[in-house]
Amino acid sequence: MGLVGCVVVCLALAVPASAGAKASNDDLTTYGYGNARLGTSPGPGIAARTVPRLRIAWVRRVGGAIDGQPLVVGSVRVGSRARNLVLAGTGHGKVAAIDLGNGKVLWQRRLAVRRLNPGCQSSPDALFGVTATMVVDRAAGRVYAVDVDNRVWALQLATGSVVGGWPVTVAGSGDFVWGALALSRRWLYVPTASLCDDTVYHGGVRAVDTANPRHRLQWLTTGGTNTYAGGIWGWGGLSVDNDDGDVFAASGNALPLSREAAGEAESVIRLSPVLRLLQANYPLQPPFQISDRDFGTAPVLIRARGCPEKAVAINKDGLLYVYDADRISAGPRQSIRVALSTSKTIPLYGMPAYDPASRRLVLVSPSSVPGSGLGAGVQSFVLSPRCVFHQSWQRGFDPPDAGGPPTIAGGVIYIGSGRNGVIRAFRLSDGHQLFARGLGSTIFAAPAVAHGTLIVGDWLGRVWAFRSRR
Repeated sequence: MGLVGCVVVCLALAVPASAGAKASNDDLTTYGYGNARLGTSPGPGIAARTVPRLRIAWVRRVGGAIDGQPLVVGSVRVGSRARNLVLAGTGHGKVAAIDLGNGKVLWQRRLAVRRLNPGCQSSPDALFGVTATMVVDRAAGRVYAVDVDNRVWALQLATGSVVGGWPVTVAGSGDFVWGALALSRRWLYVPTASLCDDTVYHGGVRAVDTANPRHRLQWLTTGGTNTYAGGIWGWGGLSVDNDDGDVFAASGNALPLSREAAGEAESVIRLSPVLRLLQANYPLQPPFQISDRDFGTAPVLIRARGCPEKAVAINKDGLLYVYDADRISAGPRQSIRVALSTSKTIPLYGMPAYDPASRRLVLVSPSSVPGSGLGAGVQSFVLSPRCVFHQSWQRGFDPPDAGGPPTIAGGVIYIGSGRNGVIRAFRLSDGHQLFARGLGSTIFAAPAVAHGTLIVGDWLGRVWAFRSRR
């Protein structure tokens, strides 16, 4: 379906955000608070002692399942006022800008939406529109989004109006974008996969020149082979090294499964800013308990004092892989089995989060590992002075799902429990639970914490805002 229309709800005419405006360190303008996909806010977060006093500030229904992390942008001039905005995309093809203070919808634009039935329970109503986490270009006053027709849109941050020259189509009809968009220098990067391997598709990375959207690049995971698929599935999409602009990805299987590792499938990958393959590694070792051994994640790029830059990725086979980011082709420096992988267990998907201040990595595992001391639930690891991760603590979590990706802010971990529909908060230092609230709907989107507010999106198309009572 093409553009259905635009509904702009504003009290006054809006003008673009200042082209020179800078993001606050308490904003959330891209998935995981930065291109390294650390999942940790550089802002103050919500004081741990007040998290047990979190209460609903407002709830706004915008329509359609929310899978992408809500974005938060402070001090956007709308009409005559500077407002803090929450931006959310939904399965009904909507992009909405909501006033963080009171929950009022300031503008709303409808992009494409289609009814699809992939048979993998990936939507509550089989409607797909805007699934991937968007990205904000604060300097240009834009937010970028991709819809179900693989069209990338640039919208004015203050009004939702379409920027001239957009949208542009970046992939074929069999492709689908689950993972977050990434913006680095002038390039907008789009990871592609499919709806549950139900058609021929060509997974990989597409790039759009934001200064000239007709200038596009692509890199295909299985390019040059007689296979297809190789999707990039993780909610975090891609990560980007801020020093040199290199792009990191972790790919799924090729098809047919008899050649599932063809090309750079099932690999951790490093590309140049213009999508030239620099390094890749296929780390899996037999004996295998399952076929279809996807990486359903994005590499987390970690810089820690005294250590080479790390790239950390989890695999459906139940393993956490730790690479030196500059030596991907040499293989992982450390492998930790964090989940049991059999045909009867839930696969390991999702994103870890890493807190630079405490050198602590956390993830959610769907299963226990016999004899290892690692159980199902939230697992915590600490990076030692010797640059090796060691188990720290673990905490049981809501079965049967692995839950959504964790978000860390102010020494607190926030996690949505997947189909169980509970948002929980744990103290980062020891895993003590500080807060739990059932929302009555699936939560797969990573929570957002910004400007003293916890923001959560659910599958009923609701955006929730929680604040602590004084």
